[in-house]
Amino acid sequence: MNEDGSLGGKFWAKAVGLIIVIGIAAMIFFILIGNAWARFGFLGVLVLVFGTFLVIAYISDRRKIKESEEYM
Repeated sequence: MNEDGSLGGKFWAKAVGLIIVIGIAAMIFFILIGNAWARFGFLGVLVLVFGTFLVIAYISDRRKIKESEEYM
């Protein structure tokens, strides 16, 4: 925060950049979902979405296990 109470140009540049990155990620996600739907139908979309969630959960669990091993 600047002295006058404004957030400053650097903050707004980061905010706009983050919004653009999120928009691009959402476009890629919806393209993948649309292609899976067109090629494999509803079941293909379910497998893709839940498979993605499982990979994210696996990576998160591995990190937690490594962190807990370091503190022992």
